[in-house]
Amino acid sequence: MRPESRVSLFRGELAGHGLLHVQQLFAGGSGSTSGSRLAFDGHGLVYMTTGGPFDDSPQRLDTVYGKVLRLNDDGTIPKDNPFVGRPGARGEIFSMGHRDHLGLTVSPGGVVLNAEEGPTAAMS
Repeated sequence: MRPESRVSLFRGELAGHGLLHVQQLFAGGSGSTSGSRLAFDGHGLVYMTTGGPFDDSPQRLDTVYGKVLRLNDDGTIPKDNPFVGRPGARGEIFSMGHRDHLGLTVSPGGVVLNAEEGPTAAMS
């Protein structure tokens, strides 16, 4: 049986040693992922990576796993995301076909840079 995991995005307000006003902004649903990275562009967008299981999920548009997702900082989907409005596609998807994300950043010019482990990583 394949292990199952879920990826979610929350926000809250840090007050002393606790969180207030915690809100769930995104829930990925059932799947399998190896972790996540977050990057903010400074203009109200958040980019979130999701690891891809060893199946065809990273190439499918009906799942958020194996992707870089792009959300507004309130959790809504930007209208100009590449797959918004496409039947059967998750609107959160910004790029797809990924496995293990190691780093994510957005340059001051708005270029999204994603570093991931190559295909021979499992052989070491």
